[in-house]
Amino acid sequence: MRQHSQSMSPCPATSPLSAPISTGGSTHAATGSRSSALLGSTCPPTAPWSAPSAGAGTSWLSPGGRRRSPPAPASTTRTTPGCPLSPLLTSSTTRPSPMRILFGERPYWWVLDTDYYGNNSAPEIQQFPLTCETGPGSPSGHAMGAAGVYYVMVTALLSAAGGEKQSRTLRYWLLWTVLWIGFWAVQVCVCMSRVFIAAHFPHQVIAGVFSGMAVAKTFQHIRFIYRASFHRYLGITLFLFSFTLGFYLLLWTFGVDLLWTLEKAQKWCSRPEWVHIDTTPFASLLRNLGILFGLGLALNSHMYQESSRLKQGQQLLPFRLGCIAASLLTLHIFDAFKPPSHTQLLFYALSFCKSAAVPLAAVGLIPYCLSQLLGTQDKKAA
Repeated sequence: MRQHSQSMSPCPATSPLSAPISTGGSTHAATGSRSSALLGSTCPPTAPWSAPSAGAGTSWLSPGGRRRSPPAPASTTRTTPGCPLSPLLTSSTTRPSPMRILFGERPYWWVLDTDYYGNNSAPEIQQFPLTCETGPGSPSGHAMGAAGVYYVMVTALLSAAGGEKQSRTLRYWLLWTVLWIGFWAVQVCVCMSRVFIAAHFPHQVIAGVFSGMAVAKTFQHIRFIYRASFHRYLGITLFLFSFTLGFYLLLWTFGVDLLWTLEKAQKWCSRPEWVHIDTTPFASLLRNLGILFGLGLALNSHMYQESSRLKQGQQLLPFRLGCIAASLLTLHIFDAFKPPSHTQLLFYALSFCKSAAVPLAAVGLIPYCLSQLLGTQDKKAA
């Protein structure tokens, strides 16, 4: 069965700010306009805050009901008048080769979109609600985040229990063994789960693990993050947002579409409602910037300064354990909150605020409340 849609114009009719996104089974559009003459192209780009139309182009169904790419023509490169071509980053104009898996391809769309397997021999891939990620797959963000967080936790515990290297006992080395075995067990589970749901290739999750460890190790030696003022954090946040958006627009003027993965996700995900707005690169950017902004706000707050005074004494261990337990509970509460996605601007604004509130609570509010509680108990005991 063949489904085909054609357009008489050389470029899609949708404007850069009116590309629909699937948000829980329905489609919504962010409206707006941008001057094509200003950017010097007749083809509108994919907006960084929206996903491409799922109905554009040509789609094919195999006899078993699974969507397949159409047979490749004699020349596998299709050019569009007025649109420059980039062979690696604009996948909508170039058929992916086997080597494209090194440049951010994800298994669930690459297997269906490549000519490597021919017309009938492509393997069947089962998709899940977490499969249809929309960003590039290399390296794996889940593996990178898990490795970074758990690396910091393990090294912090070992640093607190180790003392001088010459005085480390058998008990310390037993703890070292248990913690690192647990660390690698978590990484293996995360990596295998991401590969199992066809969201990543094996080399992408491996790269994510070692990238996360490298980032965590680097920032352990950067004390600037504790001394920087809030104005410095705010300036860095605004600079990163402006630079990212400007760099995207600059590359777009040269015909390089950094958001080529959005079209792939919309085209090859088996169920449109599995393509969520919170997996877009722009949503990830705002989450990271929100965390950076919230961290700067927390580290320069009066609450953090007060809680930092509790560094010695018998109350230190209960203080740390209480912070860990309360922070985990708070993170679960934040995770349960899902910003409404019917309005994209509101969704992105609430996502930024939610991400900023996480470090503000974990670094500032929770330690301050526990330090005040333990300080009150010390005064009563005295």
